[in-house]
Amino acid sequence: MAQPSVPIPNPRAFVSISTSDFLALVHTISPEFDEAHLSAPVRDTPMDSLDLLMFRSSLEARLGRHLSDEDWLNAGTLQALFDGLT
Repeated sequence: MAQPSVPIPNPRAFVSISTSDFLALVHTISPEFDEAHLSAPVRDTPMDSLDLLMFRSSLEARLGRHLSDEDWLNAGTLQALFDGLT
């Protein structure tokens, strides 16, 4: 017997994070990070590669889903990453 077709929900539809929550999460990893760094290229922020790895892991846990490497690497700035989540 054939299974009924069920649409796969858009994973972005379940994302719920405010700008203040996003910034608070960044601050737990990198206290020197401020709102002005959001639009700067990631390499120009006070976050190093380990900070970014920890941030990604924390963000994925907060969102309850995996962020694709494509989304992560193509963002360029944390503002672009945030914008892609909302």
